[in-house]
Amino acid sequence: RLCIAIELLTKPKLLFLDEPTSGLDSTTALIVCKILKDLSNRGECTVVTTVHQPQTKIFNLFDNLILMRKGDIVYQGSASKAVDYFEKLGYPFPEHTNPADHLIDVISEQDISSKIEDETKGSSRKGDILPFGKVYLDNEFGGTSQSFTLREWQPWYYQFVTLFIRNLHFHWRSWHISAMNLFVTLLIATFVSMSVWKDLGTHKAGSTRRLPLLFFCVIHQGIVASLQGSHSFPLERSIMLRERQGGSYYVSAYFLAKSFADALVQSPFPIIFTCVVYPITGLQNTARKFFIFLMFMVLDSFSATSLANMISCVFVSIELSTVVLALSYEWVRLYGGWFISPGQIASYPKWRFADVLSYIKYAFVGVSLNENDGLVLTCLPNELVNGRCTMPPFAAPFSGEVINKYYGYDRYTIGQCAGYLVAYIVCCRFAAYLGLRFIKV
Repeated sequence: RLCIAIELLTKPKLLFLDEPTSGLDSTTALIVCKILKDLSNRGECTVVTTVHQPQTKIFNLFDNLILMRKGDIVYQGSASKAVDYFEKLGYPFPEHTNPADHLIDVISEQDISSKIEDETKGSSRKGDILPFGKVYLDNEFGGTSQSFTLREWQPWYYQFVTLFIRNLHFHWRSWHISAMNLFVTLLIATFVSMSVWKDLGTHKAGSTRRLPLLFFCVIHQGIVASLQGSHSFPLERSIMLRERQGGSYYVSAYFLAKSFADALVQSPFPIIFTCVVYPITGLQNTARKFFIFLMFMVLDSFSATSLANMISCVFVSIELSTVVLALSYEWVRLYGGWFISPGQIASYPKWRFADVLSYIKYAFVGVSLNENDGLVLTCLPNELVNGRCTMPPFAAPFSGEVINKYYGYDRYTIGQCAGYLVAYIVCCRFAAYLGLRFIKV
């Protein structure tokens, strides 16, 4: 009954049922069949069902009937005329007998095949009789109910809005996950901003901690987002395939609706993280630099989720997706611009492809360019060495531009890094859609 209800949600014009009364008591079975009969009478859909020895009341609900024996059709036509037809063949209907039981007994007779062939000899069709062993696809034959037009699909935007709201309801029911995510975000932000990275300043002591702070912020947003994204589609894949097979919606509408809903729920966390970490750690305190840093945190988070979605849609199972995601994440972190800088990777041309595919590198280089722009570093009196200010490996004057040049960050611009991240998100999402669309397992 639940399966029937699920199928009826899409308002189908044709409903196929395989023994819907199996396992039900006679009263419940009759109620189910009456509901199906009402749907048919109201013109909402045509119901085609196989049924095993229905009671008399259920049998009388049928408009048309097909009887088969050993894979061949022995009768097709009005259900109310079936008994009379077999009486003409010499099988009278006993009183106080279930018509369905009587018909099963009749078509089980060994000589029924020859009698039907004699009855239909010389004619392709005679009344409600169908020649034995031949199948005709005629929707009008024996029908007494109105014909139905093909079901009209709901517009794409309507599917999108409906699925978007459904996904938001799912997130609302899973509020405890979002609450835990918020707690973890605040906890990590507190550890970062209130510990050794608090109030970095523009002096020598803070200069060695600035880039590690930026790299950790990028890594943290990537880890949290990627772990959540790896479970997004696999958990609903079987439901989506069944609903898609039933013609409920387009895969594109489902994919975009879920992607936008997940993004809406995901976006507050990098924003909260930035609002806590940025002012307390003492990064450059201007509105423009704050919002650029925030933009890269959001893009970094979305890039990680997009990569995880792509892997989960292509490799299907959660177990396999987790292994491949771990490999991918170690890859993008290793070539993230910290362990080997853009300036150093130029000496290893064979490994440039790994550097190009690392979204962490673009996020890290972007926030580094943003922070180092206009940055001037000085030494406190107690940091002077022989009366001079030194900050190895950099040469004076000490500024953000010197740091960018030393590590090769100046080979990119903030706009390029943001553009690469957007392209990375789009490409991963498109690959994820193709995997969801064409891998039907």
